[in-house]
Amino acid sequence: MKTWDANYYGNNIHVENEVLTERLFINGRLQDETRGGGERAKLIGRLPDGRLVKVSLGGFWTIHCTIFVEDEKIMDYQK
Repeated sequence: MKTWDANYYGNNIHVENEVLTERLFINGRLQDETRGGGERAKLIGRLPDGRLVKVSLGGFWTIHCTIFVEDEKIMDYQK
């Protein structure tokens, strides 16, 4: 399993990628989950103040994770 964490103004954004499942947690609460695998996944959630969080996961040998809050890219990592 690969994981990514970002802190956005005191809010913890946590993304998990397993073989067939991707999950988005915000402040410990599950916000979105996809199943079935594939080369790309999109996850969507909301911060407590209502701001939209979007996560894009993609890749095959290495996984690239990009996190946006509204239209601001806050993290872009590869594992």
